[in-house]
Amino acid sequence: MAPLTLILSLLFAFLLHGQQVLAGSAIWQPALVPRSRPHSLNRRYFYARKAAPGFGVAQPWPNRVIKYCFNPNPATQAAKAMLKKNLKDARKIWVAKGLNSNFRIEEAHGDACLDLEDVLMISYTGNGANSGMGSSVGQLSTNNMHLTDRVDMGMLDVVANFAHELGHAWGLYHEHQNPNFWQGVVDATGNGELFGPGNPGQWNCENLIDYASVALGGGLVVQTGQNNQGNTRTVDMQRLCSSYDLARGARFTALDYLPMGGRGTPHSTNGKGVDDVDWSSIMIYASGAGAVPLDPGEEPGETDRRARILQQPNGERIAKNLFPSALDILALNTLYADVGGTKLSLLNSMTSFKKVYKTSDSGPSGGSGCL
Repeated sequence: MAPLTLILSLLFAFLLHGQQVLAGSAIWQPALVPRSRPHSLNRRYFYARKAAPGFGVAQPWPNRVIKYCFNPNPATQAAKAMLKKNLKDARKIWVAKGLNSNFRIEEAHGDACLDLEDVLMISYTGNGANSGMGSSVGQLSTNNMHLTDRVDMGMLDVVANFAHELGHAWGLYHEHQNPNFWQGVVDATGNGELFGPGNPGQWNCENLIDYASVALGGGLVVQTGQNNQGNTRTVDMQRLCSSYDLARGARFTALDYLPMGGRGTPHSTNGKGVDDVDWSSIMIYASGAGAVPLDPGEEPGETDRRARILQQPNGERIAKNLFPSALDILALNTLYADVGGTKLSLLNSMTSFKKVYKTSDSGPSGGSGCL
């Protein structure tokens, strides 16, 4: 069987200091935030775990600054002006909604771009059928962000999609991948009543845009012998639609939806009620993100005409959120509360950038793809 070459799209986590880890690996965990009442800012948010300096893979960006370089390939170099503008506008969205202005993105140059532990390498994936977006989870030994200006993906808005990716790069996971919200799939931490087979929030894996191609390829073929020597077995679609790790191994976009066991901070809410989810988060997928179009010939517009992957428990679609929520802002301000930062000067507050973010090559390399 030919190897799968599915390209993941976009969405989750922040860059960590240290060796590279797979997307969704344990990162960093601040103190638990108690949940008091449903609409309080004391609710939990789903973000990466924090490791002590020198004792793990995950560290926040020093001084809250993401340093980035542009991939030297011709396509990315030709798109630099567009990428810079949209990254700047995406950061403006975060700051306008309350993120501390010390959170910066700054472009690095020359030899600094050779140190892939300390910079984010941004690549432009173009606007073809295989283009996608994604960002590394925190600061890793190899940090990548893949961006596209397609308007038929994610939030159906380029700047909002870039803002979503910045959320990952700074440290946020997808809101909907909290294991507490799910049941009926691998890595669900309990009996969540929101997402998954039989739950009102559903899980329509068959509507993913690459479901048919993965199924046509026979699923995922894996080695079963010691040291990958021996017989092979095929992982079928039912299992690929149930396990984050298997979906990731197949580069199947279900990995951007399924709960991530043992990763992040799924604390304080138990996934039993609608108020446990931050439906306004820029880190939650709209119902149609990564889904097949209901009318393939129709141009994308303000109305999301894609099939549903997840939905709200009341049967309504999950909206396209173009701005960070109050909880998104609080999460990052809390994550970086003990990280110093230098105030932006009036002269360079919007002209200096450095960094990149993405789950390189669809996830297995340490990042997150977004749809």
